[in-house]
Amino acid sequence: MKLRTKIQLLASVVVVVFVSLTNVSVYLFYENQSFQSEAERVLNQTDAMSQAVSTVPYDELILVNVIQSYIPSEGMIRLINQDEESFHTFTTDESFSSISTSFTDSQTAQTLTTDDQERYVIASKPLIWEDGEIVTLQVVERLYGLEENMALLRYILIVASIIAILPAIVGGFLLAAVIVKPVQRLSETMVHVEAEGNFQKLNEQNVTKDELGQLTVAFNKMMERLHRQFKQQEQFVSDASHELRTPLTVIDGYAKLLLRRDIERSSPLFKESLLAISDETKQMQHLTEQLLILAKDDEQLHVEKTSFFVEQLLEEVRDRFQVATNRTIKQISQRSSQTVYADREKVKQVLYILVDNALKYSEGEVEFVVDRKKDTVYVRVRDYGVGIDEQEVAYIFDRFYQIDAGRNRQTTGVGLGLSIAKKLIEAQQATIFVESKQGISTTFTIGLQAGEDCESDE
Repeated sequence: MKLRTKIQLLASVVVVVFVSLTNVSVYLFYENQSFQSEAERVLNQTDAMSQAVSTVPYDELILVNVIQSYIPSEGMIRLINQDEESFHTFTTDESFSSISTSFTDSQTAQTLTTDDQERYVIASKPLIWEDGEIVTLQVVERLYGLEENMALLRYILIVASIIAILPAIVGGFLLAAVIVKPVQRLSETMVHVEAEGNFQKLNEQNVTKDELGQLTVAFNKMMERLHRQFKQQEQFVSDASHELRTPLTVIDGYAKLLLRRDIERSSPLFKESLLAISDETKQMQHLTEQLLILAKDDEQLHVEKTSFFVEQLLEEVRDRFQVATNRTIKQISQRSSQTVYADREKVKQVLYILVDNALKYSEGEVEFVVDRKKDTVYVRVRDYGVGIDEQEVAYIFDRFYQIDAGRNRQTTGVGLGLSIAKKLIEAQQATIFVESKQGISTTFTIGLQAGEDCESDE
């Protein structure tokens, strides 16, 4: 989920929850206050009725007239004895009689909600009847008006919620756009830097003076520092490599000269020393050439792509190493006549590096496997040697990185070969990756663009 969507969703959820909780609280508070108010009103009517009944002489006809004058338009009045029996009932609707009778000797008021969601207020007040008996005067009133008011309030709150939530959602979208825009620019720039290998900076013309603006400024300063350090490192490697080439050439020349002159009469120690000097000089020259390759930008590598049959190139590499090392290299093609569009010499150099490593780190045969998926031809170099530890796979293409001594028992390199291979492959917009199972096998795979003469997959 994108950051903009997260911010918008979070802002919307917060607003919806806040508005909902607020409206529910308002509704419940108003409902509670309304019921209390209605209960007090009915209780006051009951109190006034009891005073009126107690002030008139007892006569059933007079009593009926007095009570009937207080009957609510939607309600009931009744007298209840201590046995909880109603002996006088006055009602506008016989359905009120279904409300249970309850004797009480104290003044009370309560609300009642029936199963069909009708609400009533029941007020009770004790009276002393003519014979001295205490009876309960009970007044029941249906709250039609309050139900209508509550329904209207629900409608108003729902409409108000929608009116409040819609602008909040739009505001959340705009807020997310404002917050995410600089972050998105930063992310796109970082992806571009990673993909292109340059040091692009962000535009600081409209940078705000907040945390996002500070992030932009900090990113640009970091890019400047990295670019400066990269250039310094690149220049140092280039200068050092160039400066080393001349003295190494001189040393190698003198060592070869001494080896050619009177070598038979030289002592074994003298001969061994000259051979060691010559071998180490060659190793240093090789290292210098590798450093020069790594010091170059991709533009300086002069990639010249052509279409060629990859099987023919593999045969050349295979024949070269089989003659030099007397080791078996097996070539497996899933489909015949695979052509690729790449720089042939640079692919050949990469294959030399991979095959050399495969021969060093294994004792059995090495395999070339050619396969194709859609527009990519995959060339795999597989050995069945000691393999690579899973934790080290992620670092093997780093410069000067060398795997543990157990795997390096036969190597004399300095950890630049795979770095050079990766650089040469990526300069052609191709891919290289490794799969390895320790103690079983290691497979390096090069993904090259298929040539125009390749047959397309169905």
